[in-house]
Amino acid sequence: MKILGVSSEHDSGAALIVDGRIVAGSNEERYNRRKLTTCFPQESIRAALDDSGVKPADIEMVALASYIHIPEYVWDMDRYPGMQNVILSFLHATRLERFFFGSRLGVDIVRAVHCALFLMPRILQTKRKLAAIGICAPIRVVDHHIAHLASAYYTSGWDRALAVTVDASGDGLCSRAAVCDQNQMRLINRVPFYHSPGLYYSYINKILGFKPGREGKVTGLAARGDPARTIEFFRSRIRYEASRFRFHNYGRYRQPQIDFLTEKLRGMSREDVSAGVQKILEETVVDYIRDIFARLNLKQEKVCLAGGVFANVRLNQ
Repeated sequence: MKILGVSSEHDSGAALIVDGRIVAGSNEERYNRRKLTTCFPQESIRAALDDSGVKPADIEMVALASYIHIPEYVWDMDRYPGMQNVILSFLHATRLERFFFGSRLGVDIVRAVHCALFLMPRILQTKRKLAAIGICAPIRVVDHHIAHLASAYYTSGWDRALAVTVDASGDGLCSRAAVCDQNQMRLINRVPFYHSPGLYYSYINKILGFKPGREGKVTGLAARGDPARTIEFFRSRIRYEASRFRFHNYGRYRQPQIDFLTEKLRGMSREDVSAGVQKILEETVVDYIRDIFARLNLKQEKVCLAGGVFANVRLNQ
């Protein structure tokens, strides 16, 4: 079975799997020289075919990464397409954002609307672009966090493990967890993206004046700050709650939350603000994984981690 994996969100790229083995893979930024590019990965696909010797007509299935997607730059909070801007403005004004982005029912509604308005046209567009290369295989859409879980577990070399994802957002969620055994993943939890601790990290990244996607600068600054000066404030905004089996955001979403944080953190040093958001990230995520272990009575289970939040090296330590 020859399967081509395609992603055209941030870090767009392609990978080729033949009979369950990864034989080629690369990101589009290596070819167009635009860091974290979001375009269709045409050159990555060509490279995968060239490196493997597989012909376009031999591809039997295309796995397309699903994404509730802001086309130009997923982290850029100032630039939305017209329809999304209108919808977000309405939800901010009516304060319905917490329901639609922070509850399971609300997220299911958002995912359904996204599928009808955005995903189906994207699939058709992808079909046309693949056909131009000579690939006419059927497309199967893969949930963002399922893809994250698979990337961690199926490349780990472990038969049994706990797999956990955490990121800012993807397909309406910021986290999924699964117990993995004998090449099967059993999903045990999901968390709506409104409650993501990763979003707070992105907010602080923006407030401190760094470019979207450069959250590593915040991680570096955190090492030079004192978390004690800001941690209680961050704890009042977001923390892990075992009774809900998820993180809980007591604040708001996107620009209203950025405005609030900007005002409340005024006068604090960039180092201390960074140290505080780093500390709350560590607390919430470690508490979450510790609670999963307790709920499932896991002992010495191996853990596979995926998602943008786990690019944070201090958290992984």
